[in-house]
Amino acid sequence: MDKKRTRQTFSPEVHERAVRMAREHRGEHGSLWNTIVSIAAKIGCSAQTLNEWVKRTRVDSGERPGTGFSNGFLYFNMVYLSHPVALC
Repeated sequence: MDKKRTRQTFSPEVHERAVRMAREHRGEHGSLWNTIVSIAAKIGCSAQTLNEWVKRTRVDSGERPGTGFSNGFLYFNMVYLSHPVALC
């Protein structure tokens, strides 16, 4: 019998709280990754998911270089959707 994996979604409040906790408790665990692993287990998501939330928040706030979600979305629309694709 095949079991389908369901994707669990978290509210924006859970995202914000988990990211805030990761930032606040970083010094208690020796590294950001150890902090993320600890907090992810408590809220019920994978450490990789929480790590992505933390990275995205740092980019969106300008703390880390990169393109935030809204800027990336605008760039995609501007560059890729404005050029017609040739059908061969």
